[in-house]
Amino acid sequence: MPWALRMTIQMFFLALPLYVYVGLRLVASISQVSPGYHHAIRYAVIAVGVWLCSYPLMIVVTSNHRADQWVNAFVDGGGWQDWVFVYPFWFWAVFAIQTAPYLLAADALGGLLGWMVGSFAPGFRKYAPLVLSMLVFLTVAIRMYVDTRRPRIRQRELTVADLPEALEGFRIVHVSDVQADPRTDDELLERYVDLVNSLDADLVLFTGDLVTRGMDHIGRGAETLARMQARYGTFACLGDHDIWSDPEGIQRQLGELGVRMGHNERIDVQIGEASVGLYVMTNAYSDRPSRRGLREGVGGDLAILLSHQPTPDVVDAAAKVGYHLMTSGHTHGGQVTIQVFGWSLSASRFETPFVSGFYELGSMLLSINNGLGLTLAPIRFLAPSEVTLIEVRGFGRED
Repeated sequence: MPWALRMTIQMFFLALPLYVYVGLRLVASISQVSPGYHHAIRYAVIAVGVWLCSYPLMIVVTSNHRADQWVNAFVDGGGWQDWVFVYPFWFWAVFAIQTAPYLLAADALGGLLGWMVGSFAPGFRKYAPLVLSMLVFLTVAIRMYVDTRRPRIRQRELTVADLPEALEGFRIVHVSDVQADPRTDDELLERYVDLVNSLDADLVLFTGDLVTRGMDHIGRGAETLARMQARYGTFACLGDHDIWSDPEGIQRQLGELGVRMGHNERIDVQIGEASVGLYVMTNAYSDRPSRRGLREGVGGDLAILLSHQPTPDVVDAAAKVGYHLMTSGHTHGGQVTIQVFGWSLSASRFETPFVSGFYELGSMLLSINNGLGLTLAPIRFLAPSEVTLIEVRGFGRED
C-alpha cells in the first residue's frame, strides 16, 4: 500500500475518538434544540459520519491486487473520488480535530456555570456546541480554500556586510515543492507563475519536489519553472519526490527549458563586478550530502545554499561555514496545522524545528518556503502556499 494511504489510515484511527466525540456532541445539542426530531437527527448524523469516514475504510477494503485502479485513483487524485470521498474526509478530519478542544472547554465551562449559576447553564449547554461548531466550520472552510488555492507573498530583507554595490537591492525569489499532479492543476500553476513574475526577480531559486510521484507530470512541472522570469536565471535542486520519480529525466527536461538543476555542485553567477555563489545540494531521505562539499561550496560576494530538506545538522553546518542565505522547502509549512488556544501542531515539527518562514542563525538567514503542492492530504490549512521574496541590502560597505 502506498505511504500516503498508510499514513491516512493511521491518522484516522488515532483521531477516531475525536470524530466520535464531536459527532455525539452535535447530536446531543441539535436534539435539545429540536427535541421532536431526535431520532431523525441521530440517524442523519450517523449516516453523514459514516460517509465522511468512508475514505480510509474504503482504502482498507480495496487495497489488494484486484483493486489497483481504485487505490491509484485515491493516491493520484483528480477524479470524482476526490469530491465524493477524499475532500469530505479531510475537511471533516480538520474540522473535528479543531472543534473537539473547544467543545471540551465548553463542556467544562457549562459544568462550572451549572454549579455557580444554575439557571444559565441549560441554555449554554444547548446552544454553545452549535455556535462553536458553526464558527469553526466557516473558519476551516474559508481558510482551507484560501491557503490551498491562493498563494501569498512573504517578504524579507537580507543584510550582508560589505555587499558590493552591484548586489544592492538584489531580488531573490524563492519557490519550492510545486509537486505537479492532478490536484495541482494548470490554473493553480499559472497563478503561481504570475505571482513570481510580478516580483521582478533577479534570481529564482527552486528548492525541489517538481512532481509528487511518477513521470506523467514532469513536463507540466518543468514548463512551470521555465515560465518564471528572472534576469540571471532560475536554479533548482532535487527533492525527495524528484529522486523517487525520475531525477535524470527531471534534470534533462529542466535543462532543455533553460532551468539549471545542480547536484552537489557550486554554480557562480556573475552580476556585474560581483558574484553570487550558489551551492546546490541534494539533501533528501535517500541521498544525504557530504559535509566536505558544504564547506567547499561557500564562495562569492553572496553565498547561497539550496537544500531541499532543512535538516538541523545541515542548517547548523551551513551557518557555521559562512553562507549568507540558505533556502529550503520540503515541510510545506506543515501543510495542515492544527491550532487551538494559541498552540499549534503539525507533523513537520517532528522532523525539523525549521518548518516555515525565516530563521536567523548568526549571520545566516534561513528561508523555508511553504511551496505550492500537496502531499498526503489534498488540502492546506494554516500553512498557505506561498512565494518568498528576499531583497539583499548591504551594511558596512566602504564607498
